[in-house]
Amino acid sequence: LAPIVIEALFDALIKIRDETQLTIILIEQKAELALAFAKDCIVIDRGKTSGIRKYDPVVGPDGLAGSVSRVSRDVAQVTLLSDDTSAVSAIDAETRAPGIVKKGGSGMSFDRVTKDRLVRRGDTLVTAGWKTPELSSIYPRGIPIGVVTFVGQNEVDIYKHVQLEPFTD
Repeated sequence: LAPIVIEALFDALIKIRDETQLTIILIEQKAELALAFAKDCIVIDRGKTSGIRKYDPVVGPDGLAGSVSRVSRDVAQVTLLSDDTSAVSAIDAETRAPGIVKKGGSGMSFDRVTKDRLVRRGDTLVTAGWKTPELSSIYPRGIPIGVVTFVGQNEVDIYKHVQLEPFTD
């Protein structure tokens, strides 16, 4: 990669690390193993020996990519946010409206947003990072997810219809 691209990548990783207190581990996708999995999973060249654990969040330079779903000694499988089985509690960074980001229809949706909450086209969605005495989210608060591209609602539904464009493919 060109030095300017690498510098921009490292700047983005340092910003994510500083804002979220995440431990950053650089990985490379193992193409020959990735071909054996669904399109919404990738295999990375780091595993238990690198400190990778099941359910660890996976963050790219632009935002949340998914989470570790399987891990062995030297490789791990990452299930991407675009997978039908993935979901993440999220909030609108501008209005604090809560909801769930998951695959919906032909793209990504921000579900379970009640009609009384404000969500606007162009708003940024980030991970909610909630905690209770018994449970906590696997994702820390504040990891960028995507930008709202559509907001709609009708009289009979109790939730808004919100679509988003994820920051990470």
